[in-house]
Parts: sequence; structure tokens; C-alpha cells
Amino acid sequence: AWGGMNERGLCVSGSSASLPSRYGKCAELSEHQIWTKYLKVRVLLHWAANVDEALALFRKYNFAGDGNLILLDATGRGVVFEKTGNRELGLREMTDGWIACGNLFPSKVQDQDMEENNRYFAKALSRYQALERAGKGPHTLDAAKAVLASHWGDPDELETVCNSNTSCSMICLPAESKVLFTQRFPCQYPFVEYEVPHRSGS
Repeated sequence: AWGGMNERGLCVSGSSASLPSRYGKCAELSEHQIWTKYLKVRVLLHWAANVDEALALFRKYNFAGDGNLILLDATGRGVVFEKTGNRELGLREMTDGWIACGNLFPSKVQDQDMEENNRYFAKALSRYQALERAGKGPHTLDAAKAVLASHWGDPDELETVCNSNTSCSMICLPAESKVLFTQRFPCQYPFVEYEVPHRSGS
């Protein structure tokens, strides 16, 4: 995971994702589009107060997509903006108080892709489905910690969210002005809580 939360309650994170090879390559990117995702996150957190402002900034500068950009603000609105390279794929809105993303674009992956990519998409889809199931509740902090730390058998097999590629995990609580991080694996390391000074307005 990567990202953060600003003092106005905007939360930014995401997941790397790519299209199956049958979609072909994206057009060549310009120099300003290839900022690192960490720099783009800093721009969004510095200048945007809510989901709409963050999306407007991302589109204004036509940043290249790294996969899924997930945004949540203090009003409770949440979206996943799907973009790879300069190819915008869609915008998914939160439903029933829940939205999730993983290392794929769910609507773009078919059974044939599972076999062609050495189970990469199968494992990514399995992690995404585990997050979707968590959306059925309960929607508590303990439940969020549990799903992020979940394993089912081998850490790199199906039905696992925490895996060997997990760099850190983050939980944002905009209504409480708090953000929690773990280093590397949430199944091994505790979440550390930080308070974010609250500021209203743009």
C-alpha cells in the first residue's frame, strides 16, 4: 500500500495494476506524466480537499495511471479511478459504504488471462474478492485489521490479502482524523496510529 491522509480528511491510496496483454500497449507517455506515484500523492494531498478536487487535479495534469487510485473524503464519498498509463478505464463509486481495489481491473480480466499470466491475475482476483467479501461487514477497525492481515494457507497462494509483496498497510479514519500504518506485513507487525490535525475548507 501507499498513500496518506491530509488535514481536510482526503485519503489517497491505490494498487498497481495492468491490463492483460491482449489490450495492447498504451501510447508513449510525455515527461510530465511519469511522475512517481508518491509525488502524485503529495500533489493531491497538498492541493485537494475532497474526491472531486483530487480527480480534477489528476485529470488536469493528465498524470499517468499506475493502476487503481482509491480516494475517500470526509463526506464519506469513495471512488476508485482506474487508469493505466494514459488509458483511462473507468471510475467506480462506493456502494453500500464499501469500495475496494486490487492488483487488477476486475472488469477487464477474463478466464483466458488467468492461464496466460502464470496465475498472476488469479491471485490478484482472489485478493480483490477477499476484500469485497469484507465489505459485507462488520465495518469495524478490528475487522479492517483482520482482513489486511489475512492468510489462507501459503502467503502467496489464493485467498490471501497479506502476501510477500506487501510493503505496508494503511487504514485511514477521516472522521476521527487518524491514520494507521504497519511496516511490511500486518500479520507480523502492529498498526501504529497517528493523529492528523484537522482543518476544514479548501
